[in-house]
Amino acid sequence: MSRLGNTLQTYAADVRRRVDGSTSTETSYYPAIKALFDGILAERRLPFDVVTGTSERRAEGKGRDMPDLAFYEDDEPVVLVEVKLPSVEVAALAMSTENKDQIGRYLDAKGAVLVTTVRSFALVTTAAWQQLR
Repeated sequence: MSRLGNTLQTYAADVRRRVDGSTSTETSYYPAIKALFDGILAERRLPFDVVTGTSERRAEGKGRDMPDLAFYEDDEPVVLVEVKLPSVEVAALAMSTENKDQIGRYLDAKGAVLVTTVRSFALVTTAAWQQLR
């Protein structure tokens, strides 16, 4: 099996264990998602670092956001990642205005947000988000 295949298989096994656990929370999935992204980036030789637990200044400069994960290049976040539990639909997450329009703030800051519900992933861009609204 390829290295990427192993990465995907490990991710699926990690997620399956957590989904079956009654105490899993959103943060329970961060290590598995980070390992998945790290594996894909390494396989594709892309220069990004995946970081959890970051605190990013909001685009308008008032306050800070705490994305679940972020892709960094040269010590700068270039894509913010929002994670929700598998019971959430990825389309609903992409269009969400909850948490004081968290997805909208992330789009304002970076122009794109990677959203995941552990089983589904979507890249939301500013143009697509505005079209759908």
